[in-house]
Amino acid sequence: MKNNNSFTKNTSMDQDIGDIAQLATASKSDILFGNIKPTTVREAYRDERAWRLKYKKAYLQSPKLFLIKQIINPFSLVKTFLAIFLGTSLALLTRSDINLGVFLLCLLLGFLFQIFSNLCKEYSSENLGTKYECRICEFEATPGKKIISRRRILQVIKLVLLTIVGACVALVFLAQLNLGSILIFAGLVIITLNLLVRYSIGKNPYNFTILGELSYFLVYGLVMVGASFYLQIHDFDIYILFPAIAFGFLCVATLHLINMRDSYVARAYHKNNLAVVFGTKASRLLQTIFYVFALIFYTYFNTLISAPWFCYLFFISVPFIAYHLYVIHKDPSTKSLNHQKYIANLINLIMTGTFIVTTITAIYAWK
Repeated sequence: MKNNNSFTKNTSMDQDIGDIAQLATASKSDILFGNIKPTTVREAYRDERAWRLKYKKAYLQSPKLFLIKQIINPFSLVKTFLAIFLGTSLALLTRSDINLGVFLLCLLLGFLFQIFSNLCKEYSSENLGTKYECRICEFEATPGKKIISRRRILQVIKLVLLTIVGACVALVFLAQLNLGSILIFAGLVIITLNLLVRYSIGKNPYNFTILGELSYFLVYGLVMVGASFYLQIHDFDIYILFPAIAFGFLCVATLHLINMRDSYVARAYHKNNLAVVFGTKASRLLQTIFYVFALIFYTYFNTLISAPWFCYLFFISVPFIAYHLYVIHKDPSTKSLNHQKYIANLINLIMTGTFIVTTITAIYAWK
């Protein structure tokens, strides 16, 4: 197939759609539907092409602001900061106060990790053939001239990596970690960096398989929540796994929704994430399961610590979950699912944010 990543070519909106539809129709990966309708794939591809046109317009309006926004990606920072707030709030269950300097450095480190992840996705894009995804390293604002080269992105990745190392060293001294704690912390950092790199980069990146969802669950659920807790306490308690697992399911639900949005075109490029493997209806059922498990694990944690009644106020997220699931069951089009990614982020913010606030309130109420 031809490369249609550039906006500058005078190509028809229908170009390559037939080829994609043929590949998708031949795919047997949708276990609930033997064939995928070419018209559905055509609609998905048209939505992606329209999104690319908006992408170009946004760049032309403000190139520098657009570049910064793409690298930082504020949408992706929600889960990162929530994970650190969650782990730090859980630390208050063990000690009377927190190290504010450690908390702020954790937020900075989480911010750097997310930028590192975003840059890895940008760096990988030309090698992975993800035509339906626009990346700044392959976008041509004018014919033959890209916004930024992959070589420059690699340079920025190295700079961010050095900054991460510096932040980690500062955390070690500020948190006053002993040798054993330093080794554990270093191990968590190495695991996180490896998962973030392998998610996008390599011959078989995780985002092309179900390992993408697993890496999201591990990084944003277990590792970030656990690490922010550990840096405050210098110890680990098994009970924090329950809110960490709940948060991990919420992060996976957000990723799974985006994969559902891209599933029709993604299977044409041989991606095998959960949305492609399970198919249309099963993926929507899986989205429901993720939210149910998140509610269960947050509830179980509160039961374990005998939390007061108001600690269950995170159930105020249920109406938003019901609305979200209703929409994706009624209208699974790419345009509808693209709008629902904001609702998925809002659900995570409401559920986890309420859990954090009520947990801290209960801690000080007990005192």
